[in-house]
Amino acid sequence: MSNPDNHFEIERKYLIEYPNAEELAAMPGARDIYITQTYLLSDVGERRVRKWEEGDKTSYITTFKLKKSAIKRIEIEEEISEREYNALLETADPAMHPLHKRRIILPYGSHTAEIDIYPFFTDRAILEVELSEEDEVFELPDFVTVIREVTGEREYKNPVLAKYVKECADMGESCTL
Repeated sequence: MSNPDNHFEIERKYLIEYPNAEELAAMPGARDIYITQTYLLSDVGERRVRKWEEGDKTSYITTFKLKKSAIKRIEIEEEISEREYNALLETADPAMHPLHKRRIILPYGSHTAEIDIYPFFTDRAILEVELSEEDEVFELPDFVTVIREVTGEREYKNPVLAKYVKECADMGESCTL
């Protein structure tokens, strides 16, 4: 394994008004991806696997993350085979439910906007922007309406959402936040 210090993810996260996904997906340079994200048991950091479906292509990715600050994490991702993905699903964290989301990736300026649309949100979505430096100055895209920054808010972190969805499923309820 390579030195994990070379794999930093610096990310800011924003709560946005529920977007018109079809309009966003039709924008120049847009990528429209359906993701199933499953968290795995882990003693250190966060481990997950993802199934990415983009058009007729399916990819499988395993990720390890370790928090360094509110917006900076060590992140190591590796594409894996479907067989490896299915084997890793055997170590899924039983306290969490797989998250399903539609991600629309859009270029804007020198950055990329990743808009995650979850089936349990009816009025909002999440916009993520990856940065080169923690104090990097950037403008938010004008093709979304930002409600507020939620970078440090625990309730908008994917592992927390996966636990919430699991609780709803266990109670036989549909989840809406």
